[in-house]
Amino acid sequence: MKLAAITFLVALSSLAVFGQSDVRKAVTQIKYQYLELAQFPDYQRKQALIWELDKEDGKKYLKAEVIGQYKNNKLCIIKESSKIPKGRMVREFYLYKGQLIFIYEKAETVENYTDDSGQARKRMQVVYQNSLYMKDGKILQQKPSGDYSPYPASPSTEELAKLLQRMSSEYSKALQKEAFTTKK
Repeated sequence: MKLAAITFLVALSSLAVFGQSDVRKAVTQIKYQYLELAQFPDYQRKQALIWELDKEDGKKYLKAEVIGQYKNNKLCIIKESSKIPKGRMVREFYLYKGQLIFIYEKAETVENYTDDSGQARKRMQVVYQNSLYMKDGKILQQKPSGDYSPYPASPSTEELAKLLQRMSSEYSKALQKEAFTTKK
């Protein structure tokens, strides 16, 4: 794992020499910051459940489960899992020095299939993935794939950036207020 990370960093540093555009340089820098966050082994973890009130029946339902990973009491990674029709949506928000720099999104749905013995089975199938690189509250680059859209309408890049910033902020506040400490 460490050798792969070192090889990745060497490849990234060699790319920087060839005069990239400002966006490409910023994305490269974000990749370094992401690696720094992703490879830290000893995060403190807190978990929070986000509840939402159903306006029709007045009942609360679970909107999302959120796990915060802290380094030296500073929030670095937020992992969110929420339900979508026939599956779940998973997001990871990476914060570097308090700034949202990277978001990974993945939607999975349950797929019914029949195995070789003729038994009915279920498995999760990835129907959407996206990696978003952010700087100063703006999306620099994103790489969506799949047929599913986790958003009700196709938001502009600016609208999506604001939405993801709000989500990150909401989850951060929930972790401050209602979190309980968990083990790895």
